[in-house]
Amino acid sequence: GIEITDLLGKPHTPSSDGSLVEIERSLPPAGFFRINRTEIVALAAIDQLSPDGDRIAIALHGRATPCVVSGHRAAAFRRWVGLT
Repeated sequence: GIEITDLLGKPHTPSSDGSLVEIERSLPPAGFFRINRTEIVALAAIDQLSPDGDRIAIALHGRATPCVVSGHRAAAFRRWVGLT
């Protein structure tokens, strides 16, 4: 199932059984980005970005382990956060 984690690290269950694609389409693209096949991040949740080969590791508020932007989404992610 899909889990949503808020800025304090508290998990939530979505109100519908929609797919990640459906959730992605319902979110404002200026504030949210799908970083890989299983995760969408909020711009407001990003603490730090670190290069990781052709990928990007993201430290997020309320999350102990970093998320990783997939290599094929990295260029679009850099544009989204204003790095290019």
